[in-house]
Amino acid sequence: MTILDRTVGAPAWAGQLARLEARKEFVGMLRAYHDAVIAPYEEQAQARIEAERAARARGLLDGGVEGLLSGLGPMLRWRPPVLEVVYPRQVENRDLYLNGRGLTLVPSYFNWGEPVAFADPEMPSTVLHTLTPAGASLLRAVRPVE
Repeated sequence: MTILDRTVGAPAWAGQLARLEARKEFVGMLRAYHDAVIAPYEEQAQARIEAERAARARGLLDGGVEGLLSGLGPMLRWRPPVLEVVYPRQVENRDLYLNGRGLTLVPSYFNWGEPVAFADPEMPSTVLHTLTPAGASLLRAVRPVE
């Protein structure tokens, strides 16, 4: 819970999740949401993610790291030796130093905005990013109305 306490924008009720009954209720709501909103598109989402992974693997086989990291979309740019991430909002420094660790890139079917990196430097180096533009029309088709 300490990371939630330090995170700007965490809702006031987040601390209540420490109570067992609140967690059970929250899990029930998440399951209901999943059944209503995510489950109907699960096969479609998985197919799109598998296509993205295959494209990244082909890029790696054909062009090494350059081939893997190039073409990740407008929010991620490979400029050796730096993978630049464009954040449209002004935020504090988001530099992620690998210090010899690897980097896991996770294509996300449900991320339509800026990439997300784990805030805790003790966690694995991971960047969640939107699928490449090839899936843009597919993403807009199932994106919930805001």
